[in-house]
Amino acid sequence: MTDLRVIETNVKSILEQVAAFKKVYDQEPKNLVQLPATSLFFDGFKQRDESTRRKYVDWRWILRIYVQLNDAEKAQTELKQLILDSLDKLRQNPSLNSTCLYHTITNGEIFVLTDQNNPQLMAELHLEATTQENY
Repeated sequence: MTDLRVIETNVKSILEQVAAFKKVYDQEPKNLVQLPATSLFFDGFKQRDESTRRKYVDWRWILRIYVQLNDAEKAQTELKQLILDSLDKLRQNPSLNSTCLYHTITNGEIFVLTDQNNPQLMAELHLEATTQENY
């Protein structure tokens, strides 16, 4: 049986290798104390049959990357670089330290968060880690 906490721990440790992140959270924090930061949010799964007693399971997480939005051009430049650096680090470890068969970032989106005293630019990267389960 897959241990989701072990997968999350490996994703977190990989993202901690991105030097620009001041904080890497293994959950969605209530308050972001330091920026830039990234968080990991479990988003569900889907499974498909490989055979009668074997299934592939795609576990989903959303990686959120936050940067301060004081200067729009600077924030966009910083966010783009953090996305590229995060993708690079994750691609260097396709099996997340052998906790899955492989993983991929399926897509990403950008959001502006201005409903607070501390406006932010945020990217959401959708990560899927595929495992094989035997029953």
